[in-house]
Amino acid sequence: MSKKIKVKLVDKESLTFELLEDAKKGDIFTLTDEDRDWLQSIESIIEQNIDKYISGKKKEDLRQEFLLNDPEVNRLREQINNLRTSENASKNKIANLESGQKIELDKKDLEIISLKDKLNNLTNSLQEKEDDLQKRFQEKEEDLKKHFQQKEENLKNNFERDKKALSESSESRATQKYLEKKEELEKQIHKEREEFFDKQLEQSRQDWKELKEQEIAKYEQNLKEKEEAIQELRDKLDRRQHTNSKRIGEDFENWLQKTFYESFSNLNETVTYEKMTKNDANNEKADALIKFNFFSTVKKENIQETITIEAKSESTSGSQKNSSFYKKLDRNREQQKSKYAILVTELEEKDEFSIKSVSEYKNMYVCRPQYFILLINVLFHFAQKESELTNVELNFKAKEEIQKEFETFKKDSIEKLVDKVDKQLPDMIKQVDSIEKALEKLKEILNDKFVKYFNQFKNKLEELTIKKSLLKKIDSIAEDDSN
Repeated sequence: MSKKIKVKLVDKESLTFELLEDAKKGDIFTLTDEDRDWLQSIESIIEQNIDKYISGKKKEDLRQEFLLNDPEVNRLREQINNLRTSENASKNKIANLESGQKIELDKKDLEIISLKDKLNNLTNSLQEKEDDLQKRFQEKEEDLKKHFQQKEENLKNNFERDKKALSESSESRATQKYLEKKEELEKQIHKEREEFFDKQLEQSRQDWKELKEQEIAKYEQNLKEKEEAIQELRDKLDRRQHTNSKRIGEDFENWLQKTFYESFSNLNETVTYEKMTKNDANNEKADALIKFNFFSTVKKENIQETITIEAKSESTSGSQKNSSFYKKLDRNREQQKSKYAILVTELEEKDEFSIKSVSEYKNMYVCRPQYFILLINVLFHFAQKESELTNVELNFKAKEEIQKEFETFKKDSIEKLVDKVDKQLPDMIKQVDSIEKALEKLKEILNDKFVKYFNQFKNKLEELTIKKSLLKKIDSIAEDDSN
């Protein structure tokens, strides 16, 4: 049976009660009139919580309505979404680039493994051919020795027989001279045979050795070039994986500056390289200015000629084309009052050129990084010659004609230089590409050469056999002596 328990309110905020007597499961307690004061407190707390909830709910609804309808908030939200989309696209582009470089590197590794296998196979093949050649030479030498021993034995037998027969003849004196001449010729033939055999054997060995060394050297050179190309790709991939676009661009610009000072270190007052500080948000300034400084003895002042430089690496500019930078470069040239503008670029890697002129813009050239110093050297020498013209005191008409002729010469010379280099570049690339084909062909030629040399050697050895005409010559000598 349940029991009514007396309780006491301890904390109004948390509604904590204290049992005033022992209780069991099923016991109850009832709130009486004495507890009205804290009951009112409970009701007040409940009403406050309800008011807080309603107030908070209204504020949240107003905030959501504001966020949904305010134009500035919507614009910021759209910018955030665009930035996230751009970030995802950049991540995908970097992933694709790294994947492509990894595939190219794996292909190069397979090429070098294949070349090493070819080199090993060629070395083994050459060693086998050399061993076979040595064996065949030894066999041929043994056969020749046996052949000439048999010849000598036959000659000795004939000599003894003839000697015995002649000793019984009354013509012993003529016979003696005949035998002496015969013996002398036999010695001479034997000596010439040995010398010829040794010479041909040594020549064949030397030819074989040279051909083998040449082919191995070519394979090793090709292998070295492949390894260097692979290492360059590894360095390039490593640079792209561990540096951001801004860092790569700065490294490329620093490389140009370093290369420039290495080439013009002895002209540090006449030729200067000045990196441009890019403070504007649109990045409108060029990367660098090159200045040529000459003193005019006529005008008694320094004459300065400048070149605006823009550098673009493949990693910082992505898949953009060189032509997309021409307009900005020309604008920079005009702002800097430069005479020339040069775009040093790694872009459009499949476009095979070294230096080319941009006909749409005045005095603008595009070059690959390895031809940067060559182009600067050409422009420096033209600027130097042009400054020398200013030091010659001539009348206005004569000076104007010389300047005009010089400008024509300069333009034609640069265009001829660019045209000549660009014409030769594809041929050089084709020659490099044909190295592997040439190596395979060389192997076939080597085998043909071996067969040809051995047949020639064999024919010359066979020509050393004693012919009947030689014996007739000996007989004629004997007849002359007897007469």
